[in-house]
Amino acid sequence: MSSRLLVGSFVLLAVLTVGCAESEPQSAAPPDTQPVLGVDHAALGFIDVYQAIVAPWCSAVLVAPDVVMTAARCVEGIDASRIRFGVGAVTPDGAEGGTFQVRQVIVNPDHAQWQHDLAALVLARPLTNVTPVAMGVDLAAPARLESVAYNYVHRGESGARTVWAGNAQPSDDSIAVVPSEGKPSCQCVTGAGMINEAGQLLGFVSAAGSRAAGDTTSFCAVSFNLAAVSHNQTFVQQALAASSTAVVP
Repeated sequence: MSSRLLVGSFVLLAVLTVGCAESEPQSAAPPDTQPVLGVDHAALGFIDVYQAIVAPWCSAVLVAPDVVMTAARCVEGIDASRIRFGVGAVTPDGAEGGTFQVRQVIVNPDHAQWQHDLAALVLARPLTNVTPVAMGVDLAAPARLESVAYNYVHRGESGARTVWAGNAQPSDDSIAVVPSEGKPSCQCVTGAGMINEAGQLLGFVSAAGSRAAGDTTSFCAVSFNLAAVSHNQTFVQQALAASSTAVVP
């Protein structure tokens, strides 16, 4: 393992709220595979990083047939050739729904602030059988939001894919979500898209808002901060414009 990759892994470990390390080198990156099953919220997927010992790396959302959005902290500094977007649960043989090659990473220039912690991944080819999530911007009042959580595992093991919901608490400059139904993964929530009851994507988990009192050993949080679509409309438009298929409003 190169010293550069080693340093990058430890830096990402500190900022992603996922455990990241390098596995033994493999001969080639895995090929793209089309999804073979329809699952609820299929567009609420995940990122897999080639040679990372854990999977998934972060959560992510398909917002156009060939554009995925996630938290910038999940992909900053990682070459696009090492990233795959996946749908379905994680199994020892890969993602049960398929993984797809990324050809370009676009990071929000304002990503240093968690309210703008967004990046877009342009896929090498459009997904034809997963419906992208439509954007929504109305977060003027508290609302119930829903997402998918992935429990990250060591590569070669199986990881659960579960739906969870929380109550959004918006303010002028921030949005927090307090989980209320189901239990979100303690490790792989970063980059997860939160959708309202109309199925509109309102924001992406950027960071843990707060942790349980006295909890100094785990990544489990009692609330999550969102990088909201409404706070990042310029970057969202830039991300959609990178698509070869999407119609930009």
